[in-house]
Amino acid sequence: MKNFRNDLVKRLIPLGVYLIGIGVSLRSALVEFTLQSGDTSQEYVLYLEYLKAGRWYPIADSMQASCLMTTYIPSVIQKITGIDPYILFLLIPSLLMAVIPVVVYYIARLYVDNKWAVLSAVFVMCQVCFQRSMVYARNNIAMVFVSLIILAVLNKNWKWSIKAPIIFVSVIGMVISHYSVTYTVIAWLIGGAILLSIVLVIKRLNWRPVVMLVCVAILLFMASFVWLDRITDVPATYAEKVLAAATKDIIGGVATLPSGQTILLEYENKDSVVAAAFGVGFWERNAPQKIEFIISWVTILLLTVGIAYYCYKVVKKQPVDYLLLSLAVVGYLGVVLAVLVPSISRFIGIARIYYTVAIIFAVFYSIGSKILFKWKPIWCASLVLIVYGLCTSGMMHLIFGVSRV
Repeated sequence: MKNFRNDLVKRLIPLGVYLIGIGVSLRSALVEFTLQSGDTSQEYVLYLEYLKAGRWYPIADSMQASCLMTTYIPSVIQKITGIDPYILFLLIPSLLMAVIPVVVYYIARLYVDNKWAVLSAVFVMCQVCFQRSMVYARNNIAMVFVSLIILAVLNKNWKWSIKAPIIFVSVIGMVISHYSVTYTVIAWLIGGAILLSIVLVIKRLNWRPVVMLVCVAILLFMASFVWLDRITDVPATYAEKVLAAATKDIIGGVATLPSGQTILLEYENKDSVVAAAFGVGFWERNAPQKIEFIISWVTILLLTVGIAYYCYKVVKKQPVDYLLLSLAVVGYLGVVLAVLVPSISRFIGIARIYYTVAIIFAVFYSIGSKILFKWKPIWCASLVLIVYGLCTSGMMHLIFGVSRV
């Protein structure tokens, strides 16, 4: 009877995580979201245009036209179901993005037990991009496919007959969801493959994980080339400008580094998140902002400890998943690069990059919490996420009775 109960709980956990994910995303969509400005409002206009036209067509100078999952595909679903267009526009991202924490739960289950895997799923749900579901609608839909690719890559128990279709469908889904996420993931996978290659040469291990990462990256590049460059064109042109600007910033920043006056260490011309993250104007902030600053760094500390612990195990020649560690280290370096390089933080956004690699960071948050918290670690780690979630959702501002703006 006990085994039956435990098995039932394990089967119900993913459903519970999914329902919580829907609740979190719908709260933002129905309570906070407006169509006054931003990319989502442009997507809504395109969605209505495609709904009226009954077909997809490219639009000059519009990057949103390449994001089919938030424009054309909802119009097709609306034609079939007859649901109110506005309600459907809000529902689709929420129903899809709730899959992300479920997939993260299954990823974490490869490395930690059930309760810590649930905590990893909650870590992703606490991210700003997840909390503000409609502001980052296309980003969140793309993240569903990113998480599925990472699960397929990391799961050694799946045969290629299972992995291949998941990866193929996810690649197509990601490319037609969001261009920035697509290019970010390509860079992430290539970086992971390079680092993993170095590790495997030293350790003289099987090269299959590297081949898998490279194949997925090539497939993503080919799909993005066809859709984002040949057909829609505008996103690829934008990506080229960002890459050129980033290269210029890096070269110029490194050249001026000895003088101490380098754009890499300055806050000007960067995402406002950078200055806020390093405590600029800390004492002028209100109480909720101060709490958010502190608790955000606590979560970063915990996941950093988790990654450092895995690196320590490598030094001590203890068994680790080198593929997981390579993706984590490259993702961590990617966030650092986004903080340093003005064009990356300004044009792509640190929040988006951090959210992309949070799929892996979620696992190391749990690992780091188990190491750092000696007294009731699961409760301490949960308390941190509760406070973190209250901050990122804006509830902390309501508790203190101050405006979030």
